[in-house]
Amino acid sequence: AYLESIVLARCNHLILTASPESRDQIESLFFHLGESVSFIELDRLCPLVALPCPLMIKDLKRGDLVIAFSTKKIHSLAKEISSRGFKVGTLYGAMSPSARRHMMRHYHEGKIDIMVSTDAIGMGANFPVDRCLFSENKKFDGETVRDLTVQEMKQIAGRAGRYGLKNKGYYGSLVGFFDHNELHEELIEAVESEPVLASLEKLYALPNKEAFLS
Repeated sequence: AYLESIVLARCNHLILTASPESRDQIESLFFHLGESVSFIELDRLCPLVALPCPLMIKDLKRGDLVIAFSTKKIHSLAKEISSRGFKVGTLYGAMSPSARRHMMRHYHEGKIDIMVSTDAIGMGANFPVDRCLFSENKKFDGETVRDLTVQEMKQIAGRAGRYGLKNKGYYGSLVGFFDHNELHEELIEAVESEPVLASLEKLYALPNKEAFLS
């Protein structure tokens, strides 16, 4: 969807926001399109800090974001956290856009104490999150259950401590549910690793009438 939007954009200047890892891909894309591109690098303005150790459910507090990767697990976690007196919201890919907006508005208004979400939270949502806690680092991608990529972990962890809303953001793991022994260490290693630039070998876009006639 993003690629199609770029290729079919009708404008003189197009501004994209992306992670450093995507630089080579963007350069390759615009080379294929015969267009010039320039880059401006910005630093994260709100520090992102790893928690010193994994947390348990008894350690949760208002402002936390808990991550899991299936609707079943989302509702299981939400039920357990709610039983401890918190107002819990859920966010996942299968929700309708109106339901997502409703949940996000409630979180911003303080009507929700803790949000439990899939990686849908990483798609541009700007939440006042204090701590981002992973309950697992594996997901089903439509074909198989796989480990999260380094970029996926960075993207999700980065939801914590949004500039203008918080002075710092914290990330870590929530143990006792779907985790394994090395989850916390693997998470920190991934988020603190240097960007790995990938090359773009193929360009994929959904063909449509407008694309063929342009």
